[in-house]
Amino acid sequence: MTSLADPYLKLNRARKHLESLQPLIDSFNSTDPCIFTREDDVENNLHMLSARIRDVPDEIPLTVGDAFYNLRSALDQLVWSLAKGPGNILDPHNTQFPIIGVNDRANMKRFKSQTQGVPESAISEIESLQPYHRAGHYREHPLWRLNTMCNLDKHRRIPANGSEVRVFLPNATVESVHMNSFDDRFIASVPLTEKMKLDLSPRFFFKLNFGGDANGFSEDLDGMWEIFNFIADTVLPRFLRFFLGLAL
Repeated sequence: MTSLADPYLKLNRARKHLESLQPLIDSFNSTDPCIFTREDDVENNLHMLSARIRDVPDEIPLTVGDAFYNLRSALDQLVWSLAKGPGNILDPHNTQFPIIGVNDRANMKRFKSQTQGVPESAISEIESLQPYHRAGHYREHPLWRLNTMCNLDKHRRIPANGSEVRVFLPNATVESVHMNSFDDRFIASVPLTEKMKLDLSPRFFFKLNFGGDANGFSEDLDGMWEIFNFIADTVLPRFLRFFLGLAL
């Protein structure tokens, strides 16, 4: 008889990856990842301050990708287990947990194909969890975000190409500057006559974001935990009854 053992194994593996991320990020932060440079632009009578973020260690984006993969796999194995069910000697094929937004709702052929063999009452539960129920806000749905990040990792690149840096210049005419890039980026300037007003040791707050493809999708560690908790606390518990003989 099938069970939820495998989906929960995948979920717990995702938890281990997420728990290992914070120490990796803390270690990276301890290396002074934000490098500041200064230069005089004599022609324009300006003194400029720029910043660059050091390359993120490969282990961080690889761990992020593994966490997303295990979360997505937990959902797909859930649907396979529902389709397999008791008494079904054939292995279901082409099943997965459908994740459908507003723009795809008109074509439900994919939904039906991916849930073939799943009990109707379980299909109703899956349908109730779809991102399209949030209408124009479907991209904020945890499952939509998970699917987007998984596709980014699987088909395009490892999802770690963004950062958030807030630089504080307490003695300058510019109080703070927000930057979203790993590339060199001009962040502040003052007239040459006021260059000493730029604090010689700017304070900065650095935060890793993952994603940042052409569509602008990105997640930080808090967002990843939000997705994890949604699957752990909302999605999987809804289907426990199908494996306890209560609604098969």
